[in-house]
This record gives sequence, structure tokens and C-alpha cells, in this order.
Amino acid sequence: HLERAIRMALESTAQPHDFALASGGARIVPDLTSRSSPRGTASNKPDNVLTEDLHRDACWLFDGGTGQVGIRLPDHSISPTHLALDFTLPAYFSSDAPRRVVLWGMVDGDLNKRIYNSQQLQDYRDTVRHLGDGPAQALGYTFLALSEFEYDPLASFPLQTHRIANAVVASHISFGILVVEVKSNWGGIRTGICRIRVHG
Repeated sequence: HLERAIRMALESTAQPHDFALASGGARIVPDLTSRSSPRGTASNKPDNVLTEDLHRDACWLFDGGTGQVGIRLPDHSISPTHLALDFTLPAYFSSDAPRRVVLWGMVDGDLNKRIYNSQQLQDYRDTVRHLGDGPAQALGYTFLALSEFEYDPLASFPLQTHRIANAVVASHISFGILVVEVKSNWGGIRTGICRIRVHG
């Protein structure tokens, strides 16, 4: 009860603008999104990660420990600074939580391509080369890794915020489409994400 009260208090305070809300115009990109798990309820769909409903049935589940969700942001000129993930399923579902996560940005537009090819980002790209050229479902587009982190389902709060790499933020590159790729989970046969928030 105490943690729930603290969470409600945090939610009620002023928060940075969330660009990944369906009510604000964000949309799922189906071709860049994994298939939903048939083991979920009828309401199990990727659109759930773009809503403020954090009830158990409002999370999105996909089979296995790897998957991704593509998000079209409401404004193409967003330069993200932080990504937040929420996993609000009960503790006994913690093996279904994402573990290793990478945030990708699709590089589009002449200005963004020039920034992408600049020396500043060339040096940064060398440091994240181990992540590959993009998510598993890339469809031939150019992607830039923006952040790599580990989600901890046993942390005090399920909402965990991670900063975009300093070099990316400093470059002022902007994105219209982001992909959240789960590289692994905590051992479950499926993986769940309850909400994604993008700040910038």
C-alpha cells in the first residue's frame, strides 16, 4: 500500500511531456512491431504501451525474450532526451519483464542524415557498433542506437527512466519513428511491456 501511495503521488506531480501517448498523436508502426502473444487476453495489443492505463490487462505481451515495438511520434522534429519503461505486472510475473533493452531512432531527412554522418556521431557510432545496425525488423531503414540499458523488475518502482546517450542529445538529431527493442527478458516464455514514455 505504501509503494502504491508513493507511486500515485509521483504520478500526480508535474512530469515532463510524454511524446509517446496515443492521446497526443503517437501511433504504433505495425511493420516495425513484433506479433502479439496469442497467450494474452483479447485486449493484448501493442497500442497498450501508448496509453496511461496501467492495469494488468493493459500491458502488451509478445512471445519469447526478444521483440520490438515501433512508435511513430506525433511530431517529426522530436529530439529525445529520456526513455521510460513501465512493467506493472505482479512480482510473480517478473520473469516476463524485459531485461536488456535498446532504443533505436530511424534516421530520416537530409539534415538528420548529415548529423548522422558527422564526425561527432561517427565517433559515437563506433562505441555502439556491438549493437548492430538496427533492430531485428529494420526493413532496410537507417537506424541509430540511442540508449542501451537493463530493466530491473524488482526495483522499488516499476517506472524506470533512462537517458539518451549524451552524444546523441548534443547533436540535436531528431526522429519521427523510434523502435524499442527487447534483446532479452528475465527467463519467461513471453515478454511484457506496460507503458513506454518518450521525453524530449
